[in-house]
Amino acid sequence: MQYFLDIVIEQQSKGIDMQGFLEFWDRKKDSLCIVAPEGGNAVQIMTVHKSKGLEFPVVIFPCDLNIYQQINPVTWITEASNKYDNFNALLVPFTKEFEQIDASTQKQYQQQREDLELDNFNLLYVALTRPIEQLHIITEKRLLKNTENTNYYSGVFIHFLKELQRWKEEISEYTFGNGTRKSVKKEIRKNTTTLKAFISSPWQEHNVRMLASASKLWNTAQEKAIAYGNLLHEILSKIDSEEDIDAVLDRYTNIGIMDNETRITIEKILQSIVKHPMLDSFFSKNKQILKEREIVTIEHQVIIPDRLVIDGNSTTVIDYKTGTPSKSHEQQIRKYGAVLETMGFTIHKLLLVYINEEILVAEV
Repeated sequence: MQYFLDIVIEQQSKGIDMQGFLEFWDRKKDSLCIVAPEGGNAVQIMTVHKSKGLEFPVVIFPCDLNIYQQINPVTWITEASNKYDNFNALLVPFTKEFEQIDASTQKQYQQQREDLELDNFNLLYVALTRPIEQLHIITEKRLLKNTENTNYYSGVFIHFLKELQRWKEEISEYTFGNGTRKSVKKEIRKNTTTLKAFISSPWQEHNVRMLASASKLWNTAQEKAIAYGNLLHEILSKIDSEEDIDAVLDRYTNIGIMDNETRITIEKILQSIVKHPMLDSFFSKNKQILKEREIVTIEHQVIIPDRLVIDGNSTTVIDYKTGTPSKSHEQQIRKYGAVLETMGFTIHKLLLVYINEEILVAEV
């Protein structure tokens, strides 16, 4: 109950009204969990994503993921003009049949497959590099016509065993190295106290009220400004060059995220950014561009620069902001640059792009 109340207060502080909270709860109710304090005599269970940057003496990885599986995947065909009763775009299931429509969908299908491979092998890399001493992998034995099915992690492991000439179909357990634990378990002194009882009093005595509208907490202009800034960030994360603007805006308009009036406004802003004299060279197809990539620092912190433009040995860091310039923005982008330098990148420029009525570019 205490954790549930904490979630309610957290959402209220973000300006979420009653209807918004119910929608949030419907989306998150299956994944929200109570955070147990460290040091307890218990096994920690977590997703691979949450284990990033952490390490443990022993890790058990009970997972046999289908590398290419998606839940009810759909995608847009945007090059279907004059093919389907004059529809300019179609939302269709992303299945094997999608690949066979034409050459453009075949290319789109293969690109999606490659993206899934990269994402899921990155996920596997994170899982297998968490342990310090012992790693236990548990999968199903999946064979396809008496050979390994490399659509699954299990097939990848079987292929690995075959490469080592250790695979035998009748054997289900394989061991590498010495399984004896060398480190001595340390007793951790708990700094937390387990709550034995929950003392409560009527909510009326605390002047707590449930508001039907978030406007009581945030004024409408501020709420709209936050949503607008988030939308701009999201759209910019999909754009490599000026050529991408129309297709990305079509996608957001077709799924109803923005109307035509908002689209016109955002298109003007995007054109002002990609054609800005201090930025146009960084929206070029001939450069390597990384957008909103998570980077784990040596302090186990995650940073997410908005845009990295890599040109040979030099790297430019671009971060988008709305509102007025701030010293904290400069400190943030300098930190991005410092982390990238420790990774071997040579920093060419650090650019803050302030998106307001006019586009202001500040070089730090």
